[in-house]
Amino acid sequence: MTENSPPSPDELDLIRHATFLERKAARHFERGNLWQALAVQRQSMRIWMVCSRFDREAQCAQTIGDLCFRLNDHHAAIASYKRARELRVQLNDMHGLAISIGRAAAVHQHLGNHQKALELLEVTLSHWRAQSHRKELGIVLNNIGVSYGALGQRATARFHYEQALTIRWDINDREGIAATLHNLGALCLDEQNLHDARRFLNEAALIHRDLNAKADLGRTLLYLGFLHAKEQNLPQAVRYYEKAYQLATAPDVNDPNVEAAALHQLGAAALAAGEPARALRLLEQAHSIFVTTGMSQGVAKLHYLCGCAHQKMGHAGKAMQCLSQAGTMQEKINDRSGLAATFVAMAMLLSESGRQAPAYDMLIKASRLQKELSEDQAYMNTINVLVHVCELQGKDEEAIRYKRLGTAVRARQSPIESTATNHVHGECK
Repeated sequence: MTENSPPSPDELDLIRHATFLERKAARHFERGNLWQALAVQRQSMRIWMVCSRFDREAQCAQTIGDLCFRLNDHHAAIASYKRARELRVQLNDMHGLAISIGRAAAVHQHLGNHQKALELLEVTLSHWRAQSHRKELGIVLNNIGVSYGALGQRATARFHYEQALTIRWDINDREGIAATLHNLGALCLDEQNLHDARRFLNEAALIHRDLNAKADLGRTLLYLGFLHAKEQNLPQAVRYYEKAYQLATAPDVNDPNVEAAALHQLGAAALAAGEPARALRLLEQAHSIFVTTGMSQGVAKLHYLCGCAHQKMGHAGKAMQCLSQAGTMQEKINDRSGLAATFVAMAMLLSESGRQAPAYDMLIKASRLQKELSEDQAYMNTINVLVHVCELQGKDEEAIRYKRLGTAVRARQSPIESTATNHVHGECK
């Protein structure tokens, strides 16, 4: 059978069966039976392939990609979206092609592959602009902002968020407005602009509540927790983390990313409160979720915090093992800020064990990264540790030089200090 030829009676039977299977898969999906939905959808796709119904095969491939993404089978999701794209190119279905490319970009964003995500999103941006599809254009501009923000290009991220927000206000896309307001709030947090961060995040939370969007509200409450942590109000931050955790684990929400991030922050708070054993329990819970969902940056930060917890408990060997794992992952995903913090923690362990020379080398690496990233507070802290290590090595002149450097950095330091947070992915909507 070709695209234009009428189907034979046998082919009609196959088409009816494939349609029946698609409806069956939809019912499984509605009931939350994702694995069953995936298995039935794959049966349907095989029939469309036999019938040479490339349009239906492309739609099946995309649906299979969506299911695999939900089931955290990211490799299979990317492969399915690729098949959908190939078929839509063959069919000259540019609209469907843009949708499939956008879905693939979302998987790459989730995995932290933001450069690849941007390549794909720029393709879809051209299509939606040419077709004047304003809602889709708002989605893509917002998502481009997410990836630029993750890559540390904040001005470019803000430019895209503001374009997205203008479009979303114009078409009264309230869900989209809330998502972009949330992302602008997160961006302001990174910039230490706490006043605007609070305004954007509170506006986003109001819309989420009005729409009864519990999953999105949980994510925004998590960021309000980050805000209070930056203001050194840890008890209030913990209250927000707990609210976010409760929403994320509600039966009608089940958001593992926010659940893991909230556990992560609660673990970090326990560590700061001098409860390393409790911190480890919370961090290990978060670790198992992050591994399942494939969030590499989250796993790397958890290894770092677990290393710090083991260090406080006097488990030097386990601490170094966790920190080494963190460093390896941070190098792989180019998390330079996290890598610098890991180098400092490893240096302190080495120094405590009397190994001052490798500790010194680690601190030099960390200080270079922090200087390049303009992390003045972290850089000053590293310089202080360097002074101590130089003194232990008998390098008095070098210790004096670093003391002077630390004084110069302190003089220009911002009055608001940065605190590390594990930001879950920006809202890609």
